[in-house]
Amino acid sequence: MEQRRHARENSAAPAILRVDGRPGGFLVTILDFSKSGLRVSCSSSVPEGRKVSITYRGRTLNGIARYCRPVTSDEFHIGVEADALSPGLTSDSGELDVTIMFRPGGKTDS
Repeated sequence: MEQRRHARENSAAPAILRVDGRPGGFLVTILDFSKSGLRVSCSSSVPEGRKVSITYRGRTLNGIARYCRPVTSDEFHIGVEADALSPGLTSDSGELDVTIMFRPGGKTDS
């Protein structure tokens, strides 16, 4: 049975994925997200452990590709664990919270 630290919420949001060491970015779809990371669908594979950034609605999440699984010959699902230093993704209690990216106005809980 799969155990996760945080519950996931489904999504179908478009975003831009940038991979450390590669020029340009990739259009991706955010499939789901939690407080500590997210999963995207991408047309290109990304090596596990590679630094990545994902930009959505003007906010950027910095993180590490924890896995990259082929779904079809031209689609990969990439799990990204957020870096605690991602700007603007800290809750009022000081904890990393990726879900802030998806709230209206990107506001923390008050």
